[in-house]
Amino acid sequence: MSERGSHACSFRLDGRLFGFDLARVREVHPYSPWVPVPLAHRGIHGLVNLRGRIHLILNIRALLGLPEKAPSESDLLILFNETAGPSLGVVVDEIGGILPLAGPSLDSSGPLVASAMAAKDDMLTMVRAEALISAVSQREPDGGEKS
Repeated sequence: MSERGSHACSFRLDGRLFGFDLARVREVHPYSPWVPVPLAHRGIHGLVNLRGRIHLILNIRALLGLPEKAPSESDLLILFNETAGPSLGVVVDEIGGILPLAGPSLDSSGPLVASAMAAKDDMLTMVRAEALISAVSQREPDGGEKS
């Protein structure tokens, strides 16, 4: 997914450390309530207007199979640049910082998870930002895979 020597924007969900290729991340924004989309897939939280631009906020917890969590004022939005998809973002528990990607990794064949590697005293799981929107379209509204 990433060439060695690049960096990750790391974040936490349920205490676990994840990361996106830093080249895919546009900005991190404080929590902002979203407007739910009626009958949307459970991988979609809704829409949010930030500085006059509408962003689709995806439910990364549902896409990664993690337990649901009620939105909190302490949550953060990671917004992606156009290489990951037009006006997309996800909600995370906290930002872990910018981490260099160096050393051995365990590659994954999953559609969302690119690799896992040691990061300080933790395991960093890299998520493919560019695969998020297709992960939503490949699942049924209840979260199951399309047949």
